[in-house]
Amino acid sequence: MQLKICAMPGNKCTCLLMIHQRLSRTMSTRITPSLLTQQGKYLIWKEKCTSSVICLQNKKSLMATLAEMDLTATKVDTGTNTKAVKKQEEPTNVQGLMSILEKVEGCSSITQIPGRTLVYEGDLVELDTETLSPLQRVRVFLLNDSLMVATWVANRRGPVRHKFQALYELDESFAVVNVRDVGSAKNAFKVLKFPDSHMYQCDSPKTKKLWWDKIEETKKAKLSKPMQMKEVSSGPASPFLEKPSSKSNPFQEAEDDESLQAEKTVDMLDVDWLKEIPDDLDVCIAQRDFDGAVDLIDKTKEYLEQCPRTPALMEYRLKFEPRLKQLSEILTQELRVSAGTKLQGGPRATRKAVHHLIRLGKSTQAAELFLKQRSVILRHSLQGLKFDHGAATPFIKRLCAIFFNNVNSTIRDFSNAFSKCSGCYSALAVWCVTEFEFFMELFNKETFTGDNTLPVMAACIEITFKHCTELKEQGVDLSYGFHSLISSELNGVLMRSKEKLMENNKRSAVEDMWKPMVFEEKIHLDKFLTEMADMGIASINAYVYDELNVSLTKATAQFSQSYLDYLDSVLKMYHRMNHSIIVKCLSELFKAQLLYIEASLKSEKYSKEHKFILKNAHFLLETVLTLAEHRFEEIVGQPCTKLAHLHRELHRLKGVAKHNTVAAYV
Repeated sequence: MQLKICAMPGNKCTCLLMIHQRLSRTMSTRITPSLLTQQGKYLIWKEKCTSSVICLQNKKSLMATLAEMDLTATKVDTGTNTKAVKKQEEPTNVQGLMSILEKVEGCSSITQIPGRTLVYEGDLVELDTETLSPLQRVRVFLLNDSLMVATWVANRRGPVRHKFQALYELDESFAVVNVRDVGSAKNAFKVLKFPDSHMYQCDSPKTKKLWWDKIEETKKAKLSKPMQMKEVSSGPASPFLEKPSSKSNPFQEAEDDESLQAEKTVDMLDVDWLKEIPDDLDVCIAQRDFDGAVDLIDKTKEYLEQCPRTPALMEYRLKFEPRLKQLSEILTQELRVSAGTKLQGGPRATRKAVHHLIRLGKSTQAAELFLKQRSVILRHSLQGLKFDHGAATPFIKRLCAIFFNNVNSTIRDFSNAFSKCSGCYSALAVWCVTEFEFFMELFNKETFTGDNTLPVMAACIEITFKHCTELKEQGVDLSYGFHSLISSELNGVLMRSKEKLMENNKRSAVEDMWKPMVFEEKIHLDKFLTEMADMGIASINAYVYDELNVSLTKATAQFSQSYLDYLDSVLKMYHRMNHSIIVKCLSELFKAQLLYIEASLKSEKYSKEHKFILKNAHFLLETVLTLAEHRFEEIVGQPCTKLAHLHRELHRLKGVAKHNTVAAYV
């Protein structure tokens, strides 16, 4: 008795009920589902499997008969039946490849190869070849000429759930190796494709055997196809075949051109040295002969550019591209510096790796990795500096020497390596700005501290600005960025220094009783005159009388020295961004001293000292202020109008003195 089984949706109980109904009609014995024993279930499922096997065998014999009939028909009329069969198979192949496009991202070029079909596909788990631990979930597609692997993309909606990872050609270098079950790594097999090896795990032994058989059969069919084509092409021509007339086919000329291009491409690719290029590249990469590998790639690219763009050329490029990608990754690794690792190689090794990447067309990536490596070297050198308390100027000198020397060498090496890659220079500009900001963090930290005086800060700023100016010769101007990064700190320092200086001058003025300076010895007077002359006040000798006396108060002399010192320090730090704050500090500092003079003229306590007070005021306004104006204009390039307006104060102070003298007599 043969039982025909229909596959219907539903659970196991539904299928059993259907089987029960058919058995009841045949055997006229009424059996309810509750009375089915385990043995009965087993017999039913056994009969089901038997009928399925018989059905498959019938289909297999039918397909063999159809193939034999098709082959016989081909011998009679090749131009008709072959095309009909191809037209019937083509929709199925296209549908299989289209399903890959809908599922996998980045595989459009793979599905465009004519004659390529999908044989089998399924989900596997990739294992680590050493630890046998699971790495990731993959989707594997077995094509009629290659094996494609796609990784699972999590958290993505839509049909595209996979991303293309690799494509392995089913050639003689491709092999599948069985892996014994070890621990949790069961039902696994290893795919070997020089120089790579990957291990994949199936969900059951049955699935593993299915994959194994499919791959072996497909590989055997693929390797035997060139031999069959060779036998067919070398066989005798059939006397029944006639060359179709070009007049009967208006598109014959276009088809002839395409066929000629295809034949030309096949002939150009059928060169011994070109066939050996993939293996030669593998050897060069394994031996780290990067010069030889890049030379082979350049030679191959130049040769392939002469070939017509045909599917055969595209197929060869698919063999060629993985080697190019592997070489690029190795050269990239040569330049990559990870945190916590020591720098290996030297400038020569770096230059060679950069040169190779540029030749491979990876100039942007090479520039990025080159500059990242230089950043690691530079920051490692800067962070190794130690600051000595109270020695800010020597520290800034060493800091500037290390930073600007590294920047100079980086710009020089970058210009030599990327001279023909003008689009990469923007990356160099960004790198210079980023590293300079890191440098300025160290500079501001050690310069603008409470322990450093204003002259020390001015010296540090002057040293750094000089290096920024010298860097302009390399085409990089950091001077504006330098002043913009110190502007806020500098403005605060200038205001605090001015207020501190005003307090000191006020204290000296309170202690001063408007008495001339008297020196006990000649040597002390000479020392004072020398100090004033060094500051630029050469006319100080005109104020000496009676050999050891000077017609200036001690407060006036101290203010002159402190004001000119403050002026010199401020002008060393001058930039147009802090012009207004500098002018404000200089004018307010001088006005504060003039206000003290005005208060003394109005005081009855010093009514008899008006002439001497006005003489000190004349010295400050006509000698010290004039000298300050000249120095300001010399550094800035333009006069300071606010300082020039202070000369009017002398006339006003004389009026105050005259008014108070008349009032005293009245």
